[in-house]
Amino acid sequence: MFRQALETTIKAYRDIGTEVFIVAQVPQQLINPESLYYRLARDASDSDAQKLQRISELSVPVEKHALLQRFTRELFLHTSQAKQIRLITLDEAFCKYKQCLIGDMNSYYKDFNHLNAKGAGLLAGQISHILDQ
Repeated sequence: MFRQALETTIKAYRDIGTEVFIVAQVPQQLINPESLYYRLARDASDSDAQKLQRISELSVPVEKHALLQRFTRELFLHTSQAKQIRLITLDEAFCKYKQCLIGDMNSYYKDFNHLNAKGAGLLAGQISHILDQ
């Protein structure tokens, strides 16, 4: 059903001469960022390096992110390869060293899968560059 609705929507936009961009979902975290950062703030004995290590450990692994996004990514990739859309993936802004970070000393997320202003700010240059092409 989703596949058919996507194809119908893309066709409608293409029929009126509109270029279609799809921005793939940012990594969905498995822990509530508010809870994580509350716990980090409460435990004042940890150094910043220890806190950053804990943040990394609790951030979603790249493999899990790929699994969570597999259905839509495969569909979007197929549509992109058929030159029907331009697919924008933002993983490189968050995913490094086998983890998709939930943040640094401050969260990039306001909940499990929505960015806050800091997280969105990480993407501004990348998105502007893509849209300017």
